[in-house]
Amino acid sequence: MLIDFPNFALNNPWQVKTIQTSAPMPVKIVRSLEECDCFALHISWEHILLRSCSTAEEASQVASAMDDFLRRQARKSIIIWTLHNETAHNVPFKESEAQLRDVIMEHAAIIFLMSEKHLFKIPEAHHHKVKFNPHYIESSPLDSVPRFSEPTFFRYGAARDETNEGLYLDILNRSNINKFVSDKRLNGELNEPCQVVTKRRFTLHEADLYARFSNFSTFYRKPKFNSGVLNFMIGNKLVVFHDADATKYMDLPACFEKFRIPMDSFDEDCLGDMVAHLNDNIEEIDEYIAARHPAIVSDRFWEAVASL
Repeated sequence: MLIDFPNFALNNPWQVKTIQTSAPMPVKIVRSLEECDCFALHISWEHILLRSCSTAEEASQVASAMDDFLRRQARKSIIIWTLHNETAHNVPFKESEAQLRDVIMEHAAIIFLMSEKHLFKIPEAHHHKVKFNPHYIESSPLDSVPRFSEPTFFRYGAARDETNEGLYLDILNRSNINKFVSDKRLNGELNEPCQVVTKRRFTLHEADLYARFSNFSTFYRKPKFNSGVLNFMIGNKLVVFHDADATKYMDLPACFEKFRIPMDSFDEDCLGDMVAHLNDNIEEIDEYIAARHPAIVSDRFWEAVASL
């Protein structure tokens, strides 16, 4: 059995799709860490262990306790760690976070990274443990649904470390752009045939449908190691305008280089050329998506585990 900690499965499909899709053994997702006899313990989003800490001293104590726990658990199973982010989104105790990660790396038999660009976070002494396995991407289940020919904007996912709010507001305020937007910060809402703007979270079916209707989105954020939202938009073959900082740690299809444009306001005239460029390179995008199918990513995970 593989024990998978923590349980983020409700809000993040990565855990189930990457670990369970090709699992050759039972997988149990747990909310707390307890010593157990199993083949492997897989840890990701380790920052959850620090969420209840109110001081740096408490956070440091958690890291020390984790060292004791993993020392005992390593006698009963292999330890696997997946690094998701350069640093956790909502943990203020960065020194304790680094201490916790050092502890996990010391005991881990495998360290999964989603790109070679993330290797700088791993000390050289642990490089022999590293395996590269990209974040999964799924193609749209609604490929047969025709897109709108008019400029149509799609936005989905939590607002986090945005760096180009002016562009986003400019798009929202343009009456000649169709919009499918889910953003809990919004005050007003629209529900029209070609426009749905809401503060509630789209259902999975709505997200699939509205992304398929759309032809572009934006991704201007502080640097991140990966983004499920961006991968969702790639899987739906949208033009995604972005800047170099937002994707400096990400591996994108080569043709997405053309969409790397600093913008303060939306240039409608360039959208047609960008859509044509995407369509001219659709085979490259199809290959990129296919190489990151959940079954392939899951196979790579388990092949690495089986190699121990």
